[in-house]
Amino acid sequence: MSKVTVGLGLTKNLGNFENVRIDIQVEAETLPGESSAAAIDRVYKLVESKVNEKLDEALSDDKE
Repeated sequence: MSKVTVGLGLTKNLGNFENVRIDIQVEAETLPGESSAAAIDRVYKLVESKVNEKLDEALSDDKE
């Protein structure tokens, strides 16, 4: 088994010179029989989903 690390960041301009930035990085081991490329794709989907989820949370908190 080997490890893969995937990180993703996103900055959203809120206007009025305000921004919100979300950064998430995950390190995971490959699953038995899984290639590194497949593990990267699997972990990327998780990271991308979490970045979007946290961005939505930050934007909804900003409106309250």
